[in-house]
Amino acid sequence: MGAPGVVSYGVIALVGAATTFVLTPLVRLLSIRLGVVIEPAERSVHEHPTPTLGGVGMLVGVLVGVAAAWAMDDFGAVFAAPGEMLGLVAAAMGMSAVGVIDAVREISA
Repeated sequence: MGAPGVVSYGVIALVGAATTFVLTPLVRLLSIRLGVVIEPAERSVHEHPTPTLGGVGMLVGVLVGVAAAWAMDDFGAVFAAPGEMLGLVAAAMGMSAVGVIDAVREISA
């Protein structure tokens, strides 16, 4: 089994991008419905309330891309010893969790 080709990487990129593209408007609506928005303020450049849960759509896009890579034979070597991929997924989920908590509770830097 050789290294994955450009087409394989392109498929994974397309799957992740398409998933993110489809989910972003849905996550935006969810964010507005839940009231998880940044209101316009004196120090803000936004003129309208801005939804803040967009990272959730991006996370799902990454996870779907990883799942698609796992399903393809071309990436078998990457998943043969899945420690690095599990670390990547855990880190992405952890960063997204902090982002959601910050969006909901506005924690300080």
